[in-house]
Parts: sequence; structure tokens; C-alpha cells
Amino acid sequence: MWLFAGIWLMMAGTSCTTDFEIAADYKEVMLVYGLLNQQEEDHYIRIQRAYLDKAESALSFTNNPDSIYYPDILNVTVTEIQTNRTFNLERVEVNALGDPIDKDTGTFVQAPHYLYRFSNALNPNNTYRLRVENTVTGKVVTAETSLVKDFNVVRPFRTQALNWLSPSQILTFWNLAENGRIHDLIVRFHWSIADPNNPFVRIGRDSVDWPVFQSVDYFQETPQYNIDPEQFFIAIDNFVEPDPSVIRYFDSMTYIFRVGNRALSDYINFSQVQSGITQDLAGTQFTNMEGENAYGIFAARYLQKVTGVLINDQSRDSLACGDRTNDLSFAPRNDPNKYPNYPYCN
Repeated sequence: MWLFAGIWLMMAGTSCTTDFEIAADYKEVMLVYGLLNQQEEDHYIRIQRAYLDKAESALSFTNNPDSIYYPDILNVTVTEIQTNRTFNLERVEVNALGDPIDKDTGTFVQAPHYLYRFSNALNPNNTYRLRVENTVTGKVVTAETSLVKDFNVVRPFRTQALNWLSPSQILTFWNLAENGRIHDLIVRFHWSIADPNNPFVRIGRDSVDWPVFQSVDYFQETPQYNIDPEQFFIAIDNFVEPDPSVIRYFDSMTYIFRVGNRALSDYINFSQVQSGITQDLAGTQFTNMEGENAYGIFAARYLQKVTGVLINDQSRDSLACGDRTNDLSFAPRNDPNKYPNYPYCN
């Protein structure tokens, strides 16, 4: 499941004039956010409406669901263009789902939380068209997207033992996904937990995520990214909290690549360069929505994971006993019985 959070703040400003009309006459403005991923069974589209009132602050409406959600009057479909298969989306209140989707914290109302859903397999070779119709006003909004195809990660590979004490940078490279453009890389650290009084019995597992890079565009056929080895220990130090009541055994890492298509890249990059206050904020937003007063993004992403990436023995020892991380209770490579003085760095 995914949740792409888009927050639109209606703002206006003036320079010299004192009679500027902040809130114009009402016009329907539709906001649409959706990312397709053929790896997922359920696909969600977020559809909301913009609002502004002459008499009250825009922020006063953020806790009123009627201000941001349409009533159940939208006809929403996704069509697979090559086959003309059409999927009808249902309006769902996601807080009531068996596996609810968390909404980003913020000013806007947390419940209800309406999304539009369909459940079908998607073909990565095909293109998909979203169509949203307001059955009361007749407003129609459309958008199209291709999907991001599967790709191969060359390094690291499963069971590869990385040397985070290496004088050279740690090389990561992969084959560019067809239709792929914008990338995130997250490294997830996994470890087991034991009681210091019974160090041979693992009583749990835990993990944290290290965001190595975010929202980076790659164009070459085989992109690569070099990681300074010291960043491994800095990340562990930053993201793992000390806990003297346990022994931690570092297990493995998972490399998680999140790749979006060009439309998503354009949307994110355009949003990142916007700043300041404008009198017509909506008019300055990137959108691939077709339709009057319609804004947002309908795009695609793909997730690739490399599990079971290891660290070598020297790195394990340094994690346990190095100056930066020796307070985090990680055990070194050797049997704890050989280190009678906790945390086994003698």
C-alpha cells in the first residue's frame, strides 16, 4: 500500500494595493494524487478538492472533512489503454480497513480518510489512463502513466560481506529500469537481540532505516552511487538508540531502491524549486492532469530490494568496539564467552 501525501495551501498576498480580493468566486478545483505499482495488489488514488472562503481563514477548514473531500459523487476509472480493460474504483474509508493506511500528521483532518481503490494485476508493458468525473457538475479530469519496469541490482548482492573499514568507497550500481528516472536508496539495518545474562538465546529482532539518498535523477544505463564507508558507522550512531539492557547481534542489511517514472520526477523536482508566496499558487504547480482547474500527479513507481547483505568480521568488530558505536551494545564477531567484560571489547 502507499500513501502519497499532497498538501495544498491556498495563500494570497499583496504589495501596494489595499483592496485586493483574496477569495475569488467559487470554482471547482480538483486535486488528484496516484502512484501505480504492478507489485501491489491494491491501488489507491487520492482525490480531494481545494477550498477558500471570503469570510474565514483557510486553516479553519482543515478539520472539516466536507471542505477537502468530495461526497460520494465521483465516477473514477482506470483503463488499460492497450486492452481497453477498465477498472472501476470504489470509495473507501481507509481507517476502517483491516490494514489501515496511516495518514501523514499535519493540519488536515485525520478521520475520515477517503481514497479510491481498485484491485487488479497491472501489466508493466501497458499504459494506464485515469478518468475522474464529477457526476453532479460534469467536470472530467484525466491523466495517463506508463509503469516502471523491473530492474537488476548488480552490487551489492545477497550474502556479499561489505567491508565498512575499506579505504575505498563502497560501490553500489544497478541497471536503469525502463521508464525509471527518480531514485531513493534506503539501507535497512537488521539485528537480533539477546539478554546479557543469556547471550546465546535471541529474544527478538529490530531494524532501522538509513536514507542514503533521496529524489536523485539517473539517466545512464548503469547508474552507480559510491558510499563513504564512514557513513555506515555514522548512520548506525544516528539511528540506533543505546540500550544497555540488551546485547545486539548485527544480522544483515536490506538495500531498498524506490524508483519513479519521469512524471513523478518532474513533479518532485518542480515542487522542490518552488518557494515564497504567490497569488496563484495552484497555477504554479506541476501537474499532468488534463482538465480545467485540475492539479496533481498520476505516475508510477517500483520497489526493488536486495536482502541478506552482510558485513565482514572487521566491520562487525568495529561496530561493537569502535569509538563511535561502542555504546550501542553490538557484539563483535567472536563468541561472547571470550569477552567476559561486557560489552566484549576486551
